[in-house]
Amino acid sequence: MYVTVTQNIQQASETMVPFYYYDFPEITQLVPNKGPNTGGTNVAIFGKSLHPFKVTQLDITNTSMCKFGENYIQPLQLVNQTVAYTLSPATYSDIPLPVEVNEYFI
Repeated sequence: MYVTVTQNIQQASETMVPFYYYDFPEITQLVPNKGPNTGGTNVAIFGKSLHPFKVTQLDITNTSMCKFGENYIQPLQLVNQTVAYTLSPATYSDIPLPVEVNEYFI
């Protein structure tokens, strides 16, 4: 969908800028789903709509994150709509942590 701006409903901006809609990400599997509490485990994330846009040419490398628990945010390397990778953080705890992608609890 393209967006234009008007101040009087008669003349509009000449430049139309695209606005993209996306589906919420859904995680179906983490491989591996456990690792040492010192962190550093390469975790493959499988799911649906992991890349938020169907147009994968959009560069979102600086905005894609994976959240472990409440306090651990890691960069997310997106491969496509169904596969992404991240490194597990060091937690120094033996408790399971929920995982989120792009601020949506999964």
